[in-house]
Amino acid sequence: MAFDIVADIHGYAGTLTDLLAKMDYSEGEEGWSHPDRQVIFLGDFVDRGPRQEETYRIVRKMIENGKALAVMGNHEFNATAWMIADPTSSDNFLRSHSAKNRSQHASFLNQVVEGSALHAEMIAWFWQLPLWLELDKLLVVHAAWDEKKMNSLKPLLAPGNKLTACVMQRYCEKSSETYYAIETILKGVEADLPPGASFTDKDGHSRSQIRLKWWESGPSSYRDAALMAEAVVLGLADELFLNDPRQGHSDHRPVFIGHHALSGTPKLTSAKVACLDFSVVNKDGFLCAYRWSGETELRKENLLSVPVRA
Repeated sequence: MAFDIVADIHGYAGTLTDLLAKMDYSEGEEGWSHPDRQVIFLGDFVDRGPRQEETYRIVRKMIENGKALAVMGNHEFNATAWMIADPTSSDNFLRSHSAKNRSQHASFLNQVVEGSALHAEMIAWFWQLPLWLELDKLLVVHAAWDEKKMNSLKPLLAPGNKLTACVMQRYCEKSSETYYAIETILKGVEADLPPGASFTDKDGHSRSQIRLKWWESGPSSYRDAALMAEAVVLGLADELFLNDPRQGHSDHRPVFIGHHALSGTPKLTSAKVACLDFSVVNKDGFLCAYRWSGETELRKENLLSVPVRA
């Protein structure tokens, strides 16, 4: 089977249909399809964009009709945790309903109407999304492939690497193995910046940690190790950091990820790992896909993208 792997959509349904059409998919009674290929979606279908329900409908219909596969993104996880009461606190939820979190989730809650039947329907569907896909010749996860952390989760997951109530309850214990496993798989590998160093993220929040190229290992500078937007990377210290949490990656299969909100013209991350998130939520961003047909070494000519539109 040949796959077209598509990164974070964030409710930009028009951009998604542009990309599908560019890859010669057509829309019929069973939704969008291609005679010879399937899509694999990398999660983050919701939050931020203007047409989140429509994005959900397109993706779900493709999956239900055997035209696509998908993994969960951190935004689907957060939306699910938003709805689950925290067993350790009678007046809170697994994702706190703080002003900051509500602001980040507001576009979704407003578009689906918080507490509505549609809201409940979408959350129920999010529970059915696997955390990762391990296929014969390729690996797919939202942010980082970490076999040790995946193995720690497997006994707690439902068949198909899907969430369970047990996982969600253990996640609320912020120092637990389950918490760190979920954070790594869905949000990536992070490292502290040198004392006193920080940067401002796209939402205006000050950050003192950077996301890392988790598949690499060995001595590196903060700048070389970072997997982030170009403007942030260029502002990082070009000095060696010593507390490197990266484990490297030895599996021969290529890995496809999203999440990391890269900037600029889409380009290949490495010969074995492709981050396909090129910031569709930005006015100068792109929705990106990789057209995979069985190769073990990724090729830049197989990247395809379209500029953002609603």
